Amino acid sequence: MNARRQAIKELLANGYVLKRQCGGHDIYYNKRLKYSIPLKRSFDDEDLKQIRREISKGSR
Repeated sequence: MNARRQAIKELLANGYVLKRQCGGHDIYYNKRLKYSIPLKRSFDDEDLKQIRREISKGSR
């Protein structure tokens, strides 16, 4: 599984939903936490680590 698909899977598992698609990124939003995370279209393993940090930061 590539890094972007893994990030989407983890976002969805943590209660985030796709809010909108923009030119270079998608916005995932967690209504309960009132927290959004942008997800770039060009993605690598370092970006996946950043998304995981954002997920944990949003759940605090």
